[in-house]
Amino acid sequence: MTFRREEDGRKGADACILCRLCDAGSSYGVTLDERRSLRHTVWLAKNGRESAWLYAAMLNGVGEKACPMSIAIDDAIIEARRRMAAKGLETKENREFFEKVRRGVNPYA
Repeated sequence: MTFRREEDGRKGADACILCRLCDAGSSYGVTLDERRSLRHTVWLAKNGRESAWLYAAMLNGVGEKACPMSIAIDDAIIEARRRMAAKGLETKENREFFEKVRRGVNPYA
């Protein structure tokens, strides 16, 4: 499932040139922790890596707007998360969150 229409010209993570322009809207500038950068997260998605850092990424679209390659960053991260979940590799927190949702309990409580 993608959140964009096919005809809008957005590309997947494979088109990433690792320029770091997407990091303008991420928490990387505050923490200077490369693992929190969108560039690192896109690199993980691009290379099929499984990492809890894929779940730390904010999916707010800011990095996509700055991307010179028009990469659908949020969609690439969601797809990488789906691959991890299909392999049973999602984070413990993610499993607990969705278990609460399935039970009809507030997942934030």
